[in-house]
Amino acid sequence: TMTTATQDFTVPNLCAAAETGDLSRLREIIVAQPQLATQDTAANDEHQAIHHAVYGNQPEAVQALVAAGADPLNGIYPHREPTTALALARDRGLEAIVAINEDFLQAQRGTTSEGQTITQAAAHGDAATLLHLLAENPALVNATDNRGQPPLFKAIGRADLSMVSTLLDCTAAVDHLDADGWEPLRRCLFHSWKIPDDHYAAHTAIAGLLIGRGASYGLWEAA
Repeated sequence: TMTTATQDFTVPNLCAAAETGDLSRLREIIVAQPQLATQDTAANDEHQAIHHAVYGNQPEAVQALVAAGADPLNGIYPHREPTTALALARDRGLEAIVAINEDFLQAQRGTTSEGQTITQAAAHGDAATLLHLLAENPALVNATDNRGQPPLFKAIGRADLSMVSTLLDCTAAVDHLDADGWEPLRRCLFHSWKIPDDHYAAHTAIAGLLIGRGASYGLWEAA
């Protein structure tokens, strides 16, 4: 009888194939171990294969990796925002890779330029721009950025009770799930070390407001 040995691939194997544009090798690895497309190189190295595909300017490798689940918005500690695959491609002027990533985000997360604009206004606390955009198009209250987050998430992130109330009055979706599968209430109550202490009271008030407007909650939120 003949037996076929199964080769164990590693994330560095996939990174090397991505950076050199070895598509046959890359696809072989993804078929055998698809989870590697979304894994970091090591515990102390958050580079993923999609980053190496950008470093090598390999659009087809990027396309194969996002199809396998790689996230073009995963950044590298400690400077995550400028080190996403999308940001790196933009910085390098790699238009083909930028287009692949943006098309993926639009298809998977409903990202639009209008969604980016209104969520940025909310993130910066620009109530005047936010209200102007909503007056022109009320449906933008639930438009999302490339992380699947509408303006309500940004107002919560700022601990801006007034803006949260305004958005809820404009029928913001109180149980919307972002790209990570988190709803506004969970984002509000998740207090990492990055949340300023003076936001805690505001977040408690916002959580009460969200629940009062019908937000779903379970044991985690109740605790």
